[in-house]
Formats: sequence, C-alpha cells, structure tokens
Amino acid sequence: EEFFDFTENQGVENDRLASTIGGLGLYETVKILSGAEWGTLYTQEELDMANEILKFVDKKCAEASKESGKIFNMELSIPGESSAKRLQRRDVINFGDEVDYVELSNQFMPATLKADLNEKLKVENELCKFIPSTTIAHLNIDSNLSEEQCVQLHKKIWKAYPDLSHYAFNPVSYLCENGHLNTTSTDEGLCIECEGEIVDRSTRSIGYIRSIDYEFGKNRKNEQSRRVYYKLK
Repeated sequence: EEFFDFTENQGVENDRLASTIGGLGLYETVKILSGAEWGTLYTQEELDMANEILKFVDKKCAEASKESGKIFNMELSIPGESSAKRLQRRDVINFGDEVDYVELSNQFMPATLKADLNEKLKVENELCKFIPSTTIAHLNIDSNLSEEQCVQLHKKIWKAYPDLSHYAFNPVSYLCENGHLNTTSTDEGLCIECEGEIVDRSTRSIGYIRSIDYEFGKNRKNEQSRRVYYKLK
C-alpha cells in the first residue's frame, strides 16, 4: 500500500493491480509426495495431486482477495532463477540425499525434462485450469519456421489442447560472426547459412529478448544449457 503510488498519477488504479504469488517447485513437490524419481513424466495420479495443490492455492488467493479487497493470484511460470537455486541449496541442507534435482522448476514441467512437445502441452493443458489467467506454457523450440508453418502449428495446438490458456514460443536466436541471424544452428553449433562461429545467443525472457551469453547469471546459464528444445519440421 502506497509503495506504487506514482501509478495513480499515471492513470493506473492500484486496486486493479494484482499481488501475484510466484510458485516454484510444483513438479518436485509432486515427485517427492508420490515417491517417484525426478526426471520422470507425470502420471495421471500425479497430475491429480498437482491439481489438488493448485486448487488449494487458488482458494487461498480468493480468500485473501475477499478479506483485503485487493486482487491476489498465483503464477507458476516466473523467472525466479536465483530463488530456484537458492531454495534447492536449502533443501540439500534440510533433506540431504533426498534432493535429486539441480534447481526447483519454475514451470509445471521443468524446461530441462526430456519430453516431447505433446507431452509438455498435455501437462500444461491439464494443470492450467485453476490458474489460467497468469500461467504461460513456455514452448522452447529450435527451428526456423515459416509464417505458414507457425499458423498451422497454432491451429493444431488450439484444436488438441482447448484448455490451454496462454503459451509462447521461445526460440534461441543465433547471431554469427558474419551477421546471419537464425533460430537454429548446425549440430556443431555453427551458423546454418555460412557455418560461421556463433558470437551471441539470445532468447525471450519474461516478455523481452535478452542475451544468454552476456546478460544471464551463472545459474541461469547453467539451466539454459540443459534445457530441452523441440525440433519442429
């Protein structure tokens, strides 16, 4: 209250702004509760368990909104890279060998989990029902898609996953020493046009483009290097 009072002078009503709770580690929580190993895909039982957690949080947000007169909501797709690693280190201190994940995930399904695009979309479609307005399915792709290919891909997603509220394609843009810019590279990590050396890589980060090589911190670079990117044709 009163912290963002300047917004009132800019035509923004504070009471219409939401206090967003950023969620980390839903996937890891479910795996610990179910006794399954990190790195495995969700079972239907685990998806049901995750939905029960999300329903509980959604209920608490609704109660807080009613009691305070302010808007509270929850978002699972947040940056949180430093917190994801810091909280993982705290888990190691508290639970030792039980911790078998490198960092807490900031999405329904960790970006480093080996799964195909359909498996990713299925989970997002199932779990966005209770926090649909603030959660974005981040689809990391490694492909040069034409305009028509993008249109067809959107249509397939809309038809197959009708409950998916928000999603975004996150390619890596590769800039080579000769000035070529593409959203994929050769298997050797070179420019697909001239096989020149890649001098900068950038990707979407909470709505804008940032350089992976020059602007990402140590933990973020490490996580980025382990992400699974979907090859689309």
